[in-house]
Amino acid sequence: MWILTLAIVVLVLGGAYGVRNQINGLVGFGFGLGLSPVTSIGLPTIWWYVDDSQVNTKQWMSFEDRATREPNEPYLKLCLKKAERKWSNEFKIVPVIGRAAALSHLKKAGASVPESVERCPPALWMAWVRCAFLAHLGGLWLDGSVLPMGSGLELRRRLSDQVMTFGADADEELASAVQEGAGSPAGGRSAGWAAAPGHPMWVGLARDIGAVVAAGDPSWSSFEARRSLRTLWDKHCSGMTRVDRAAEVSRDKYGKRLNYEDLFEKTEWQTGTTDHGLWVPLPDGRDKLEQTSAFLWFTRLSEEQIAESEFVWARLATRA
Repeated sequence: MWILTLAIVVLVLGGAYGVRNQINGLVGFGFGLGLSPVTSIGLPTIWWYVDDSQVNTKQWMSFEDRATREPNEPYLKLCLKKAERKWSNEFKIVPVIGRAAALSHLKKAGASVPESVERCPPALWMAWVRCAFLAHLGGLWLDGSVLPMGSGLELRRRLSDQVMTFGADADEELASAVQEGAGSPAGGRSAGWAAAPGHPMWVGLARDIGAVVAAGDPSWSSFEARRSLRTLWDKHCSGMTRVDRAAEVSRDKYGKRLNYEDLFEKTEWQTGTTDHGLWVPLPDGRDKLEQTSAFLWFTRLSEEQIAESEFVWARLATRA
């Protein structure tokens, strides 16, 4: 009798062990659940990067030490708070504030850092640091000025490929902004995804953008940098990455860019929608916004003032 009892116990424990392993396989790797194939231990990482190259001002009443490079604008804090509220159950969110912090992460990961990268213009720096993080650390890299929209579960579900890019480059023509295949538009600049470090696309981009940086000031002009980045997109990314165009809320139904006037002067975006969007990027990135004198008032609004406002960005920021 005791032999029969022991046999039943062994069968039950063996079955439970097998079921547990199947469940761990599904949950850990996302197979069968539509989740991204990352790792069975822990959550995928979001590298939430905010650049500190721009000199900005403190609150209007701060008469002493008014200039600072600390990214202290309230709208940036709102963006991060919303990311943590919507995504922290599905992702580990790691704020990386400033170039020194970014370089520290990359050097620990064994990245090759091009000479003078810490002083190159914001657009070129952001292009290089995104690729370097994804090449050496993997995960989801996000410009810390994007305003989160989609849920963490939806974001996780959409990260279904080994490498991904999102949206459309702001310089792309209206008619081409949704095309795919050879010669299709470059992806947007606000985000990138790698399921694991070491993917050849991000490694190649980081290396070649690093070479543009190392070439020095003559290669850093706005025109030369844009041309180089477009050439490198065609070289490394065409045919290698799936572009989730709908992830970025940046174009209306006619392909027209969502611009500063739409975000900060209107209460409704009548020709566009946030359906299927995961985040709203600033039209030309944070550095361009803070060089646009007409909208500097926005960067100085407190969180409370934004919450009480009716313009489009404010309404999206306070949406659940």
